[in-house]
Amino acid sequence: MRMKNKFLVFLLVVVLAIPFSLAWAQEATAAQEIKFSLAHIYRPQSWNSKFSVPDLFRMVEEKTKGKYKLDIAYYAAGALLSSSDIFGGVIKGIADIGWANYGLNPGLFPVMSTLGQPGIAPPAHSYANALAYWEFYQKYKPKELDDVKVLVLCGVGPGWIHSKKPIRSAEDFKGLKVRVIGPGVVALKMLGSEPIGLPSAEIYLAGRKGVIDAAVIPMGAVQAFKLDEVFDYSTFVPEVYNEGKYCVMNLKKWKSLPKGLQAAFDDVAEEAVKVQGRIWSAFDPDMTIADYLPKTHNVIYLPKAESARLREIMKPIRDKYVAYLNEKGFPGEEIVSTAGEIMEKNNQKKYEPWRPPAKK
Repeated sequence: MRMKNKFLVFLLVVVLAIPFSLAWAQEATAAQEIKFSLAHIYRPQSWNSKFSVPDLFRMVEEKTKGKYKLDIAYYAAGALLSSSDIFGGVIKGIADIGWANYGLNPGLFPVMSTLGQPGIAPPAHSYANALAYWEFYQKYKPKELDDVKVLVLCGVGPGWIHSKKPIRSAEDFKGLKVRVIGPGVVALKMLGSEPIGLPSAEIYLAGRKGVIDAAVIPMGAVQAFKLDEVFDYSTFVPEVYNEGKYCVMNLKKWKSLPKGLQAAFDDVAEEAVKVQGRIWSAFDPDMTIADYLPKTHNVIYLPKAESARLREIMKPIRDKYVAYLNEKGFPGEEIVSTAGEIMEKNNQKKYEPWRPPAKK
């Protein structure tokens, strides 16, 4: 009888303890929420906003196996910071994280901008561009990025010139009014064109009105802005245009994060760069463009000899950039040569097509 009473008391204690145990276990496994503000350069409805920008944080959350939940307030172009103010805004803590490109702040990123100079490191595809920017950064760790925590880097698709007449040689650039921005302006002048700076969204109307004869921009813009309705030809010219992107975090915010979350960001960084390259290759295609271009649109790839001519014409840009880096106290020839070698190596790499992650 006494044994039976002891058992009943034990059973009662166990039953009463179950809710408290469950509550403790639930509290122990609940994800810790970390808030961030993120300013970027894209339109809210763009594929960049939907896939490219958020994907890094999805990977980080998965790496922590549910321990942390990242609550990110996304601010599209101009909502919190103007595009050219994003990097400085992150340093000041106006935004915790910033996503933009080097070309928005001429002179601020002398080393990282090497890859974007015409003729120095032409990418074959976005995947190669992402890998090259990451490898280049890891090699030099330039001081220009010391005031932030670098989370991930990537690059745009290769340069194309979309035109009303076919461009099959260097001579075909002469006399054209061409929309182009960044370092590509100098390249187009060397090729005998008249560079005209316009936002991407204004290319369509400018082409319709005859303000421009052509536009230098990656292939993804053809679909995004319906440029095939204005231009009949697209010629692959990665020698003329390239651009890199960065995602960086405010250093004070970074240092405030739990060590486990910091480790997750670091652990996924290299793989996130590869995924970014695949995402960009999916939406900003290089050699895989037949699916959305009309059959009447003419796609032109220059012969190797003609591509080599373009690079030779733009050699003064290379020489000038070597001198520029030297003046800044950097080993100019080494940096410029290394940029080309890194890109060429990564141009040979293959990648699996990207697919959006399954919705949970």
